[in-house]
Amino acid sequence: MYMSKAFKFCPRCGHETSVKEKLMSCGSCGLDTYFSPKPVQEIILRNSEGKYLFCVRGVEPRKGYLDFPGGFVEPNETFEQSVRRELMEELGIEAGNIEYLRSSYGDYMFQGVNYHVVGNSYLAELPDESQVKPADDVHAVEYYSLQEIPRDRLAWPSANEVLKILAEREIKRR
Repeated sequence: MYMSKAFKFCPRCGHETSVKEKLMSCGSCGLDTYFSPKPVQEIILRNSEGKYLFCVRGVEPRKGYLDFPGGFVEPNETFEQSVRRELMEELGIEAGNIEYLRSSYGDYMFQGVNYHVVGNSYLAELPDESQVKPADDVHAVEYYSLQEIPRDRLAWPSANEVLKILAEREIKRR
């Protein structure tokens, strides 16, 4: 169910609203609420062996599937601050230089409500001395070269676009 069908009552006064695609309007108090996408981010970590770190999701949605570390941006945070916080929360590590890769748009089904998300993807080297400790919503981590990645286990379709960019970069490096 999309947000426009899930949220029918005004957050200000509690009266029933009229909803049209991306706008919820309250006829009682006049509040207009837009269903804007939620900001998310992810970071792709590459180790010195050329393998990429994937998190095994420990929670729904897509529990057990492979994902990159990341998550929702919190209030008063930039994308970069958010990705660094998520790395610490999920893996107990810090990243040095992070490089912007791309932005994407998608859907995120949570507790029966489909949220639109817009996110940034970043790339960073995983220092050899990093001691990765899965925590928060990460069950475990797995490392794969681009050729080994089990694509049927990827949590989100957008990961394929990121992997395409990474493959193009590896061809250019040769």
